[in-house]
Amino acid sequence: MPSGPGEGDPAQPSLLGPFFHRTIERRGQEAVVRIVLDGRFIQDHFPGIARYTFELARALGGQRGDDEIIVLIDLAAPNRRYDLARLNGLAGVSVRPIVAPVFSPLGLVRLTLALRSLRPDVYHSPYFLRTPFGPSPSVVSIFDLIAEQSDPLPDGALASRVRSRIFYHAIAVALRTSTRVIVPSEATASDLTALHPVDRRKVDVIQLGVDPIFRPVEPKLTASLRDRYRLPDSFVLCVTINKPHKNLATLIRAVGLASASGLVLVVAGAVDRRYPSALDLAQASGVERRVIVLGVVPEADLPALYSAADVLVCPSLAEGFGLTALEAMACGTPVVSSNRSSLPEVVADAGIQVDPLDEGEIADAIGRVVGDSALAARLKAAGLHRAAQLTWGRTAIMTLEAYRAARHS
Repeated sequence: MPSGPGEGDPAQPSLLGPFFHRTIERRGQEAVVRIVLDGRFIQDHFPGIARYTFELARALGGQRGDDEIIVLIDLAAPNRRYDLARLNGLAGVSVRPIVAPVFSPLGLVRLTLALRSLRPDVYHSPYFLRTPFGPSPSVVSIFDLIAEQSDPLPDGALASRVRSRIFYHAIAVALRTSTRVIVPSEATASDLTALHPVDRRKVDVIQLGVDPIFRPVEPKLTASLRDRYRLPDSFVLCVTINKPHKNLATLIRAVGLASASGLVLVVAGAVDRRYPSALDLAQASGVERRVIVLGVVPEADLPALYSAADVLVCPSLAEGFGLTALEAMACGTPVVSSNRSSLPEVVADAGIQVDPLDEGEIADAIGRVVGDSALAARLKAAGLHRAAQLTWGRTAIMTLEAYRAARHS
């Protein structure tokens, strides 16, 4: 995607038009907080963090007040999912283009120079790869410590240990150079303080929200989606990547145990080519005919996909939050989730929680939901109620409180 040669160069055209070039005069009132949100993570490489950053930016713009929110965007980064034009016109929000790739040393330099030029009261990085040289109080979001707790890589234990140490030191630098730390769950807060010498008093637990697009979809639209994706009338859904901690292999074996029911598992999400794919795992279990792999599903199709499913299963061994479970509940889809990590905080009593390593227990829970319409109806109602409690507006209000705490620390 085209972008100017420098950060926010007003002489350069942009895809979002003159909105980029609106001049924000710094106000003198003490109550006004100028916040720079690092939106370079709104890109395909960071699917979960991209959603968090994009939705947070929109929700911050929906809060009334005199705060100024500047969102830095790298238009050169691949982004097939998020419509940046939706940030247009939000009160108090300004979007600034910057050519600063996340994994580039030059990108780090450009980000640092942009922050020194913008002189924010608070800088917020939604990922631990942040500049340690910012000129202002700063906030960092840490979603999970899974990389430190380590998925084994196919090339061996040594590579896993090296990778784990790299992540450990990168996160340690982010913690030392940040005024406050935001985590999405008590589970992540517990992991963070167990693995790093961080003061728990500077850690804010702020749960994520769910976009209003996730809501029950009318039957004719779910029928249309089934036709387009060639899905059966009844199916179990898992929206996930194929990393080991997502525990997809156990779920596939659980579907195999429920052979009498003829259940079909639909798997949607990105594929990490370092690990066996869902189809590989299904073939290894001899159930490839009962597993449909969709890959990445467009944002616009996700509500209908959730709504079409009989049940969503989230069997993860570790999650920083578990956003797919929340999205499914918001669509009125019953949820079966792991009883580990953050998922009990998200699902609460609105779903069935299972031991993620017990494929028999997973199969039994799926069978109960699919075979008992009264249970499915109760879970649907409970899920809708739970999802209504977790909104991005609530997330934004609590995040603004973290910004103010950082500013006055």
